[in-house]
Amino acid sequence: MRFAELAEYLEKLEGTASRLEMTRILAELFSKTNPQDARLVAYMTQGRLGPAYKSPDFGVADKMMVRALGEGADELFKKTGDLGKTVEELKSQFSSYKSQASHNLSISQVYKQLVDIALAGGEGSQELKIKLIGELVNQLSGKEAKYAVKMILGKLRTGFSDMTVLDALSWMIGGDKKLRPEIEDLYNIRADLGEVAEKVKRDKGVKGKLGPQMGVPVLMARCERETSAEEIWERVKPAGAAEYKLDGLRIQAHVQNSKVTLYSRGLENVTAMYPDVCEGLAKQIKHNCIVEGEMIAVGRNGRFLPFQETVQRKRKYNISEMAG
Repeated sequence: MRFAELAEYLEKLEGTASRLEMTRILAELFSKTNPQDARLVAYMTQGRLGPAYKSPDFGVADKMMVRALGEGADELFKKTGDLGKTVEELKSQFSSYKSQASHNLSISQVYKQLVDIALAGGEGSQELKIKLIGELVNQLSGKEAKYAVKMILGKLRTGFSDMTVLDALSWMIGGDKKLRPEIEDLYNIRADLGEVAEKVKRDKGVKGKLGPQMGVPVLMARCERETSAEEIWERVKPAGAAEYKLDGLRIQAHVQNSKVTLYSRGLENVTAMYPDVCEGLAKQIKHNCIVEGEMIAVGRNGRFLPFQETVQRKRKYNISEMAG
């Protein structure tokens, strides 16, 4: 599939507030993809380059994007307030931009260039990112460039969740949402929307199951509310139990050959935030496994700390100081 076609669908999605209509638009989009492109579409329609737990950050802010877009971008951005619209207008106004647009890049070609931009690092990385963005924009039409720029800036606002994509995959197969529970079962075990989309396209439906895989988080079950204690007991018949709620941070740990990877309830990779937890799990767990539970900070007196203190451990900086 060409990236120009994806841009057309992104424009349609951007222009609707109806979830049902979004589902139909996505179903039509997925119906036109091959399995490999379906994986990329599942990521790119949400402005990502991979699943939530493994999608690299572009590290590009507005000022850097203005530099990448070059002549006229700064003044035009002041008027539009939107760099996606800015690049679209630039492409329509300047013949030098128009002549370089090929309109023929595939989704996979654009995806590869986006990955190169995101992974550019080290000394001189800003200038390299600017160069790569400029090269990509020059190859795209105004509409294509608009959505590529929005993806890079993390400002693609399509307005739907992973669950809408699962509905769309069901709709693509049968014209309704009846297969959503079966597709969701796949996603619950392997929380990688791209992998699920690719499998459904390849199988032309829902065939077989996916087992847990080390390094791919299992979607964590969440509690469901009831309006009264009576309804809770009715629901857990014939037997039920209750215990104190220990309020901490929900963590899923994947332990493989003493290597520990931690995921939050929102599927964020938080391994670097808790080196002491990783060290403890690596010492205590002797078999490859996936474990999940509540992570609670403990004071020097051996007592659990309040949630407000536990949550302070979730940070990107000064990690060792807080761990102490």
